[in-house]
Amino acid sequence: MTLWQILILNALVLLGAYGLLWAIALRLRDVSFIDAWWPTGMALLAWTSLGLSGGSGLHGWLLALISTAWAARLGGHLFRRWRGHGADRRYEEMIADGKEKRGWGFPLAAAILVFAPQAPLQYIVALPVQLGQIETPTSFGLLAMAGTALALFALAF
Repeated sequence: MTLWQILILNALVLLGAYGLLWAIALRLRDVSFIDAWWPTGMALLAWTSLGLSGGSGLHGWLLALISTAWAARLGGHLFRRWRGHGADRRYEEMIADGKEKRGWGFPLAAAILVFAPQAPLQYIVALPVQLGQIETPTSFGLLAMAGTALALFALAF
């Protein structure tokens, strides 16, 4: 697959995921869990990129595995925080603002004010891990070793 094909398919996967998350938010009447999705979405894009690019190379596998470890750690923490503390006041205020000032219902306010901006932002923020999967160098040099060591150190602490 070409670079553009992979990036377009990744965008479609992410849009599908955000559509599903929006449907979940409608059922829960709460969008606050979206914070826990961010690291998970990054790992999803890492694995999707790895699979679409043929899954070759140590660089690609390490990027996917490190992204997954980071997603499990941070996403798990944010998910537990949301479950323990309930709806996030920031999101409640955004939704209330959309309802009061614009006359939107919860579904439209959630879609426009929360999910629509976050999907493209996540895609952009995840570009390094997506691009790192596509054309991986054949050698695993000093910079890759240092980056891996730093990532593992950061995950541990």
